[in-house]
Amino acid sequence: MKDETKTTAQLIEALRRLRAKSHDPPSSRNDAWQSFMTASRDGLFFFDSDLRNLYANPAGLDMTGLTATNIIGKPLMDVVPSLEQSGRDAAYRSVIESGLPFQIDQLVPHPKLGPIHVSLTAFKIQDGLGIIVTDITERKQAESALEFASIAYENGLAANSTADVNGIINTVNGSFVSTWGYASKDEVIGKPIPDFLDDPEKSQAILAALHRVGTWQGEFLARRKDGSTFVAESRATLLINKDGTSKGFESSVLDITQRRRAEEAVHQARAELEQKVKSRTEKLRALTAKLIRAEEEERKRIAHILHEDLQQVLVGTRFTLSALNMENIPTEKRQQLLDKIDDQLRRAHQITRSISLDLHPPVLHVEGVGATLEWLKGDMKEKFGMTLTVDADEEAEPTTDGLRTFILQAVRELLLNVVKHAGVKRAQVRLKPHSDDWMLVEVNDKGAGFNPNQTRHCNSFGLFNISERAEHLGGQMEIQSATGKGTRITLIMPRS
Repeated sequence: MKDETKTTAQLIEALRRLRAKSHDPPSSRNDAWQSFMTASRDGLFFFDSDLRNLYANPAGLDMTGLTATNIIGKPLMDVVPSLEQSGRDAAYRSVIESGLPFQIDQLVPHPKLGPIHVSLTAFKIQDGLGIIVTDITERKQAESALEFASIAYENGLAANSTADVNGIINTVNGSFVSTWGYASKDEVIGKPIPDFLDDPEKSQAILAALHRVGTWQGEFLARRKDGSTFVAESRATLLINKDGTSKGFESSVLDITQRRRAEEAVHQARAELEQKVKSRTEKLRALTAKLIRAEEEERKRIAHILHEDLQQVLVGTRFTLSALNMENIPTEKRQQLLDKIDDQLRRAHQITRSISLDLHPPVLHVEGVGATLEWLKGDMKEKFGMTLTVDADEEAEPTTDGLRTFILQAVRELLLNVVKHAGVKRAQVRLKPHSDDWMLVEVNDKGAGFNPNQTRHCNSFGLFNISERAEHLGGQMEIQSATGKGTRITLIMPRS
């Protein structure tokens, strides 16, 4: 801006010196004049006292889109139009009357480039007016860019600052002030960079890196005015003068404390999840092994029943049939043998039926869990002498075979625990709705009880297996028990 003003003043003075040598209008016959006008990159125009054009140099003609012939005699406002015409004519006439130059920056239409920014200087010549028009579009664009950068610097979310070569802060934006907890910029400006870091040695290392390579990017622990700290992410650059010497530094800082905490929380959650997965995998492996052992024990039990009970009955029946085939058997003896065969077949039927019911009672999938619990009531009475109270609500009936089977198996295992460990022959089973599509299964006794916090009890009573299977199906198991005060086991399961 200063250079352009100086150039314009020099140009006016040169024009006046040239005009002083001749009282004639500008003429192409004057070589010095012609060379001067042709070489100028500014538009040069001369007008008479009526503000009609007398002359325009090549740069001026290019700005107007007119030729040297048809520009002569045109009114000033047609030659140098403004996008803001109001009052301009009077301003130009005032220059002629007072002899004082008139300067203004304005937008003018360019025939090729559209609206451009120009600096227009009007000055008095003999019997008329001279105008110099300088294209300042690039300067205006630079000023606009600088203004935008200044706004971005001041209003950015980052804490922006600049410092001199000694590391003394000389400018900061509002975010810097608030990030470090100061009341105003005046409290910050003039302080050395180390005052804003928790570790002064870190600041010296950063400054050394900037002098060495020109840029620095990284994190550091910053210290606020009140002494509290935060994790800062920074980008800094060394500023260089035109002669290559260091001018100072500029930096941009973000408080990333919350981001670091979130990352640490995610890392911790991931570690906990991995540990849970590992623990769950180990539990599933243990459960699988126990299920395999349980299946093997069940096979052995069934094999024992088939070998020791059913097979013996069948062998006995075969011998009885052999005796029946003997000749000369009295009628009375024959009837006794037939009665014995009938008894043996009835016993074989009972054995196979018992095995079938133990494995998979048909009533479970025909009439549901409620009816099956009633059947289990009789089965426990017959096998163990247990008195079982059943309270089953039809609204709580599960909708899948897998859930029905699990509930029956779980209740039977819990009742067997009562028989083995509670020291009582009485228990209660309840099946009722819990909430929405959930159901509650409860097995309650008034027996010996135990400490549920002791893992060995949960493992030895098979409760761990039941709990794992319940979780696998989307439910959970709750244990309420105390030594000498009985036990209540509750399964909260989805109905589907």
